[in-house]
Amino acid sequence: MGARHILLGALLLAAPAAWAEHFTIHVPVELHSIVQGVARAKVFCEVRAANGERLGAKYGPWLDIVNGELSTTTTIALNTYNGKDPHDAVRYRCHLELLTPWVQNHPWNQPMASGNNLYLTPKPGSEFHPLVEGPIPQTVHLRAPRPRVVPPLRR
Repeated sequence: MGARHILLGALLLAAPAAWAEHFTIHVPVELHSIVQGVARAKVFCEVRAANGERLGAKYGPWLDIVNGELSTTTTIALNTYNGKDPHDAVRYRCHLELLTPWVQNHPWNQPMASGNNLYLTPKPGSEFHPLVEGPIPQTVHLRAPRPRVVPPLRR
């Protein structure tokens, strides 16, 4: 069995436009020497409030693993759930899932640093980051210029 190398990093950007999603997360994904039969991956991201409540979440698109390799950056744009304020989100969290077609009742599975699934456990010494999380960067909100007061015309 070859070495399995999994790297997942994340860069979070707040979407500036009012009509765009509340959050846009760019997640670099590097997979090397993945076992034959695992042909797809996807990333799940969520944003949470200070109290740990999940305010919004979304899966990114399916990513094709070709010959056991994948090197790409996936983008997940998400909104908070109805009734949730995006300003309350203080942390993000993203994790990797791999499609394991031999598991009938739950084919999408998360790789683990240790465990009994040899197909989803990295070779010792491999760089392994299947989960990333951190604080949501604060953005600078531009203020609209103050309305100019024009004095009334004198006659």
